[in-house]
Amino acid sequence: MSGEMNVLIMAFTLLVMAGAVTLILKHQMKKEVQVQIKKKQEHLEMHYLSNEIKEMMFQLTTRHFEDRMGSKEVHERELNKRIQLKKALRGCSNGSMEDKSYIIDFIADLLKPIWSRKMKWIRSWIFKARISVSQGQV
Repeated sequence: MSGEMNVLIMAFTLLVMAGAVTLILKHQMKKEVQVQIKKKQEHLEMHYLSNEIKEMMFQLTTRHFEDRMGSKEVHERELNKRIQLKKALRGCSNGSMEDKSYIIDFIADLLKPIWSRKMKWIRSWIFKARISVSQGQV
């Protein structure tokens, strides 16, 4: 009888262990799927954000703003900002680190209202871009 009891205990132990392993694997797979979904969402958000930034830059460098400007000073200030932005964009494509740093800061200023929505990846992207520019990797 004790031999049969030992076999039953061993079988029960194996079943419990198999169940535990199954639950652990299921939990890990679920976690991996959630991570993949989160990465996909961040990628889609980044793609959307990238397109929005491109559109904003296009609008800032090409729009006609003469009709909405009140004074000549404001008009000249806006015109100088536009010229500086265009120069920096051209300089970025030629590899100027100063221009790249200026554009990163400009984009960071554009994104500040979005930062309040707890998008940590935006902050990390800006931080990584600043580091890579300062190290001359971009």
